[in-house]
Amino acid sequence: MDGLIPEIRLKSGSINFPNGLKLKFVLGLVFNVRGSYFFELHFDETLDLERFYENNKSVFFNYDYDIAAKTIEGDDFTATKIWLKSFPFHKSMGDFYCNGKIEIKQVPEFPKKEYNKDTESNNVHFVIVEGLELKYDSHSKCESDDFGKNHKYFFKKDGVWDYTTVTFQIEDFTSYKFIVYNKNDEQVVLEFQSENQYEAMTYSTWKEIFIDFIGFLSFINGARVTVREIHFGEFYSPKTLKAQVSVYYSFTKNIPKRYNDFMPINNSWFRSDHILQKAFMNNFRIYRQKNKTWDLNTIIFYLNNAEQTDSIGDKIFIQTILLERLSNSYFKILDEEWKILVPEEIFKDLNCELKSVLLKYKSKIPPSSFRTLKSRLGELYKGKNKSSFIKFNNLIEGVGIQISDNIEQLLIKRNRIVHEGEVGEFNEALDDFELMDKLIRKIIVNIIEYKGSTIQDGKQYQNPPEPLVKDVED
Repeated sequence: MDGLIPEIRLKSGSINFPNGLKLKFVLGLVFNVRGSYFFELHFDETLDLERFYENNKSVFFNYDYDIAAKTIEGDDFTATKIWLKSFPFHKSMGDFYCNGKIEIKQVPEFPKKEYNKDTESNNVHFVIVEGLELKYDSHSKCESDDFGKNHKYFFKKDGVWDYTTVTFQIEDFTSYKFIVYNKNDEQVVLEFQSENQYEAMTYSTWKEIFIDFIGFLSFINGARVTVREIHFGEFYSPKTLKAQVSVYYSFTKNIPKRYNDFMPINNSWFRSDHILQKAFMNNFRIYRQKNKTWDLNTIIFYLNNAEQTDSIGDKIFIQTILLERLSNSYFKILDEEWKILVPEEIFKDLNCELKSVLLKYKSKIPPSSFRTLKSRLGELYKGKNKSSFIKFNNLIEGVGIQISDNIEQLLIKRNRIVHEGEVGEFNEALDDFELMDKLIRKIIVNIIEYKGSTIQDGKQYQNPPEPLVKDVED
């Protein structure tokens, strides 16, 4: 790793293979390259590395393996999903990279007798995320201890919008709280609190809610949020944002190119609406419940991918598939094969007129076809829910959205998009993308019963335009 400064130094350790084999090293250097971690490991010169490699070539390339070591400071170090990069035997060294995570656990120099080695029950203090963009809605005002400094919260500066406080629940009568603020230009800190009525976020609880938490936050954010670091344990440092146990995830940094503004947390006009707090407080529990039947985490993952892709065709194809998935989920929830299109008492008169029209053409229609058409007239007031168009209508109406002419035309175009791969001219496709994006996000908003602000409210305009997607009027 020429020209790079190691972020972590290891003084001893071993590569542990899944078949129980170990390869010990005497020195290790860990480098961070745009979020991915690489290892330069040095071995004892008396080891015949070439022979070891030849005898165990299959485990080097066919399996993930781990590293266990001690840092130069004496802390416990582990890394998962290690792969071989290069193995220059003559230098008694090897280069590896990490596709999993790194965990560093500080060992107390003078541990207490009651020292808890079960880190699962320890409190989470800091979660560092990437990709989150929001306008903070709180600031310090005359809270400094001296000369503009705040010794309790190092991120606070008097008169500057620099943090947001969020509370949420995952079960009755148990509230959690975290403060959101910037670590640097690309990373944001979620600092969990356990004061007054708020419960501590244990590491085991975090692992339970982790995927739903990030899915929900990514939807509000309008782009994918990724977790870069987690810090938990019996002791921690607010100044360094480290704790007894620090977990670092290894993946190439991927900051979103653009953010969807449907949930306008990054719009200063909506700062006073406290969108992030209200969404977590009122809707996170509902989101977790609904995710079990709607698979919202997957929907949001691909919806955010559609936002990032540059091709308007790819955007629309992804959206069309997502609309299909949502309608299929709703169909399974309804568990009904038929939908009544027209009340039966109204259809009786309509059916008589339809039959009289059909009789006029009886002489021009083959007898077998005439009998088929006549029998089908009697069932016209019902429609099969398995029809894609009916399923889409059921979904949209079922979640309380008014089907406008534009939405109806969009649903009709869906057949051409899916079966012919035709999205139309650019301007038409762009309009369809915007409408379908708003429609899918409005469907999700209604599923999780979110009643807060969205960009369709037009708050940033003096004369707000008519929203693309409306709720059904009561």
